[in-house]
Amino acid sequence: MARGLICLLLMLSVGVALAQTQSGNPMDPTGFPPNAPRDGRLPPPLPPEQGSYELKLISSEEWTIEGNEVTGKDVLFEYRGYRISAKEALGDLSTDQFVLRGEVNVLGRDYVVRGDYVFVDARARAFKFVQGDIDLKPALLQGRVQTDIYVNSADASGSEDRIEGRQVSVTTCKYPNPHYAIYAGDVTVEPGKKLTFRDFRLKILGTTIIRIPRVVIPLNRRTQGISPDFGHTEDEGYFIKTKIGTPVGSNTFYTRVDLMTRKGVGLGGEFAVESGPGRGGVRVYSNLFGNATPGVTASADYKTNLGWGKVEVEQGYRRFFFLTGENTTSVQTRLRVSPNIPDGKMDITYFRDRNTSGTFESTNQNAQFTTDKTWRQGLTSSIQLNYTNAIAQSTEGKGVLSKREALEVRAQTNYDMRQFVARLDYQQIIPITQTFNFVGGIDRTPELTVMTDTTRLFGTNRPKWLPNISALVSAGAYHDRFNSLHVNRYFLDFRANGASNPARLWGIIYDAGLRQGIYSDGTAQYTPTANVILRYNAGDRLSGNIAYSYTRPHGYSPIQGDRSGTVNYMSLDAVAELFPAFTAAAQVGFDFHQQSQGFDGWISPGLKFEYAPSADFKARLTGNYLPQLSAIGNVRFDLAWQAGATFVGVGLRYDGVRNQWANLNLFVDAFKIGRLKVSALLLYNGYLSKFDSRHLALTYDLHCAEAVFQVLENNTGFRPGREFLFFIRIKGLPFDTPFGVGRQGEPLGYGTGGGWR
Repeated sequence: MARGLICLLLMLSVGVALAQTQSGNPMDPTGFPPNAPRDGRLPPPLPPEQGSYELKLISSEEWTIEGNEVTGKDVLFEYRGYRISAKEALGDLSTDQFVLRGEVNVLGRDYVVRGDYVFVDARARAFKFVQGDIDLKPALLQGRVQTDIYVNSADASGSEDRIEGRQVSVTTCKYPNPHYAIYAGDVTVEPGKKLTFRDFRLKILGTTIIRIPRVVIPLNRRTQGISPDFGHTEDEGYFIKTKIGTPVGSNTFYTRVDLMTRKGVGLGGEFAVESGPGRGGVRVYSNLFGNATPGVTASADYKTNLGWGKVEVEQGYRRFFFLTGENTTSVQTRLRVSPNIPDGKMDITYFRDRNTSGTFESTNQNAQFTTDKTWRQGLTSSIQLNYTNAIAQSTEGKGVLSKREALEVRAQTNYDMRQFVARLDYQQIIPITQTFNFVGGIDRTPELTVMTDTTRLFGTNRPKWLPNISALVSAGAYHDRFNSLHVNRYFLDFRANGASNPARLWGIIYDAGLRQGIYSDGTAQYTPTANVILRYNAGDRLSGNIAYSYTRPHGYSPIQGDRSGTVNYMSLDAVAELFPAFTAAAQVGFDFHQQSQGFDGWISPGLKFEYAPSADFKARLTGNYLPQLSAIGNVRFDLAWQAGATFVGVGLRYDGVRNQWANLNLFVDAFKIGRLKVSALLLYNGYLSKFDSRHLALTYDLHCAEAVFQVLENNTGFRPGREFLFFIRIKGLPFDTPFGVGRQGEPLGYGTGGGWR
């Protein structure tokens, strides 16, 4: 019963959410706290995980247990973690089926059910529910809601596959006369597919705002509910966007109508294939009636399982898209076939992407065959064939700009011999036609590698004094197409790492290795590496590290991937608590290699002071010195202060080289004035003497909902400008807004880093 009613209510919630998304924006303004539950009773303790469950009677007028049959009147009992009361109860413990009549009240950890008649088949997860109501708890919906959700229904029945309800109402408002509610004459829920309403009505303050005879809401992340989105952007102007689904047999057609002051009217449709063995759909959208250059986007996809394997097909078309500019057309085709093979997997894919503009066109085609196979325990192989055909050319008579047609072959076989692993790699690029303006790759034809480590050699009987060791030896033939180089390589890579006295006051952590390459052209190169840390840890009072890193190649390698730079660097850092809640830290480094090249070896000495007397207040001051310029580098001041419900964050940066303030950032969240909360984010650029971003959010408490008005101004990035947005959000539903987010979806913040919110 619970699972079915949960699905029913959760999907109804999707329909009422205005601009609902999954919350995930750390800078999103803090709204008003969710409402307390209408029924605050606590359920009995959960039963232990065991094969049988105890039926505990608390009170009754009559109570009889004969074998597996239970009968009672005016009963109050506990079973499977539920406390149940009813005027009449009839149950079968062998099937876990119960019939409850008269003032039924079921109290559980995740929900509370009240009704005149309730039938439960716990084993089949089927239910029947007559003239009652249910309170669903947030824990039951795994974080998808933040408050209890209240459902009332004349009757409902179903299972995990299909749920049907009649005369249903849903709300998160706990008042007897709720501020808002969804009403429907009939509701059908197909979990994971769609939610179908007949006589759908959305009432706010007792007034019907929306009424639709038949409407479908998809139950996936790609689509929103039926309620319109409205706001303002620079390229669209003020807009209202709607999407309404209509059942077409077992499938659904979605109509999309967008009204935009700068782009005019946008019309679109989507036919979603939801019946039969496969799933897919066809979508078309265009702003054909706007003053701006009209654009068209269309796509189709279908995926199915044919028994012998899976097939996926996708086709896309786009003409004039604001990200690519006017007079552009893009056509994409994708096909994927995945046959079933024993002890492995196989994929065959084809992709084609064609883009044209006024003076340029390009076509990229790719066909790929991959297969992974397990032949027996310890022996596996994989093969990949990749055909590529890419050409870019001018449409103004300048001819071909770049061209490549080749077949890339990759094969790998692994043989696990317990103590050792042997791997055979083969990789070759086979040109089919002449390549033009394309950089070639590196062939390995072939390469044999043998690997081992301490765990493989010694298992759990490894001596305590022995460090963690890994070793690799390989021999292979290499062909560098860019440098027209053919060479055989014999290679060794040996590494050892470990730690001494990890739990004591003093300790050492080390990682050292040697790489040696010998090549058939008479060259050779070996590269020793070492990373050693001497640490001191006296708890909060004092801790520090002396670290040294060394890498230096000797000789020469004709293969670019084997080469490495020279590192000869030492650093020192220390942290001390000077007095309670106040810590100081310092760091400095010295680059011996830089000094040998005639440069100053000192690396940016830095200081940090931090004061954190409580979890509600933290202040930090950092700065560094640039020896090469004999000047102070950057000085930062960060502040985080939680004053009741109000949060204040400050980030200041001073550029000592230019002798000016570089950034002044301020974030104020949830400053409360009666039933209004004010949040603001200001990012000031001292170099340009202007604000990069100014965000303002006003949130007004409507009991079970909030009215949110936002003004977002971003003066950098793609499509700079100012936006006005307005939302009505339900407190019980997760919510996310563009506040604190830049034009490319990047988080803005106020520059303090993690742990300061």
